[in-house]
Amino acid sequence: MAKDPGRRKTGMNLNTLGLGIFSTLILVIGTMAFFMPENLTLLSTTYPYNLFRVDLGLIGIIIALFNNKKISKYSNLALGTLIAYQAIASFSHFYPEEIFQWTILDDILNADIGLGMILLSFFEKDELIH
Repeated sequence: MAKDPGRRKTGMNLNTLGLGIFSTLILVIGTMAFFMPENLTLLSTTYPYNLFRVDLGLIGIIIALFNNKKISKYSNLALGTLIAYQAIASFSHFYPEEIFQWTILDDILNADIGLGMILLSFFEKDELIH
């Protein structure tokens, strides 16, 4: 079946889908950490860090809802870099280590999610996911 060049593409591209998934994951982790007892969790439960995760997740979800391929690509790169920086900052004792009080699980999640988002930003496809 031939493609109609005048037909408008609908659907979601890979960067937008990834941004939505990663941002939702960040939002859920941040929200859950608000309700976890500090001594019974492997995650940082500091209020500033939980608020940061929730805000970052909401920003990513809002951007993903616009379904703009280029904006999603650059958002994955920017947010992924910000998240990956946290793993580096924790390991290197950079700012805001004292405020966020990262744990080893936070470091693992930040490295994995951040690098995943950064790598995803390098995949640019014209095909849309339906």
